[in-house]
Amino acid sequence: MEYLAETASQTAGPYVHIGCVPSFAGLQGMYGGTDLGAQMILSDSARGARVTIEGHVHDGTGTPLRDAMIELWQA
Repeated sequence: MEYLAETASQTAGPYVHIGCVPSFAGLQGMYGGTDLGAQMILSDSARGARVTIEGHVHDGTGTPLRDAMIELWQA
């Protein structure tokens, strides 16, 4: 198995997770009182196959992370 070097953590940037889930960070009243992703953003008429993605995120030492943001794109 090839081991990859640990990458630097991103603590700030254009997609800081606090902006996605403000209630987790203790901020109230943003996005109409709900976090992004709290509501379904698709409908039964959405085209294409639905997939479920499952997994675990670990830091460079192998410790599981409780608060990770994974950005997925589909084209």
